[in-house]
Amino acid sequence: MGPAVSGSGSWTWWQSLAGGAVGLGVFWVLVVLGTLVWGEGALGYGDVKLAAYIGLVVGFPLIIEALVLTFVFGFVGAVLLLLSRKGSLRSFFPYGPFLVLGAVTTMLWGLEIVVWYLR
Repeated sequence: MGPAVSGSGSWTWWQSLAGGAVGLGVFWVLVVLGTLVWGEGALGYGDVKLAAYIGLVVGFPLIIEALVLTFVFGFVGAVLLLLSRKGSLRSFFPYGPFLVLGAVTTMLWGLEIVVWYLR
């Protein structure tokens, strides 16, 4: 689990701060790139703030896992939306639930997922 929720006593303030910076930075870059490519924000600033908060909670390096899971869950959600014909490639859907799902999954099974992946 991340530094703020692990209870292991090994938490350091810089892990939390670095996690927040990574979450903020990654999603801020995505907002800027979305604006450059589509002329409008691909993500909202609420997603940026939520990613920063999640980074503060799970810390570094688990924020990387949380973001990867977020992108995987978001991809699966987008594919399901396209397959159900309820959306198109230009459809917008909220990304916050996928951020939360990635964060909760990381907090509950973060280290187990890393160990499974590295096998």
